[in-house]
Amino acid sequence: MILTRKHYGLFTVGFVLFAVYASLVPLKFKPIPWGEGVARYLEMMAAPIHMKWSADWISNILLFMPLGYGAMAALHTDRDSRWWGLFLVLPFAIFLSAGIEFAQIWFPPRHTNPNDVAAEGVGALLGSLTWIALGPGLTEAGREFWADHASRNWAIRLLPMYLLVLVILHAAPFDISISPSELMKKYREGH
Repeated sequence: MILTRKHYGLFTVGFVLFAVYASLVPLKFKPIPWGEGVARYLEMMAAPIHMKWSADWISNILLFMPLGYGAMAALHTDRDSRWWGLFLVLPFAIFLSAGIEFAQIWFPPRHTNPNDVAAEGVGALLGSLTWIALGPGLTEAGREFWADHASRNWAIRLLPMYLLVLVILHAAPFDISISPSELMKKYREGH
């Protein structure tokens, strides 16, 4: 059977690793003393949150939506209740986001920003609510499609792995941005 809690759990773990990696790219570590890093983090996180629909907000919301969806699916697939996981998923997502922002202190040109934590929390909430509203139906539809087609065709059974390899090969090093100014800068640098 495909699309079990185990599958969603593996997806969620993989997505957490991807989110951490994508948030620290280009992985240029700059040593800073621990105390100084903590002081910078606390100073930057004390800034007010500005809720505006910018490319940065949208990209951070989109980054954590799959995390919320996958984590809720890992907790609730084939179970009657759909809500209690919110009390685990949202604090986990916010803690993860705050941890990533803390790590960014040591990975310039990344910037620590409380707006990112807020937007990623919103993304995890939207992903979780998407699971609650659509997840069980989408899971069942995926299972029916798989049962109808994959049992007769070995190529369809290999398709998910092929797509994963294709995405990794074509998107690496995953230095993804939807900010117009960052895209223009990368274009001018030939990236």
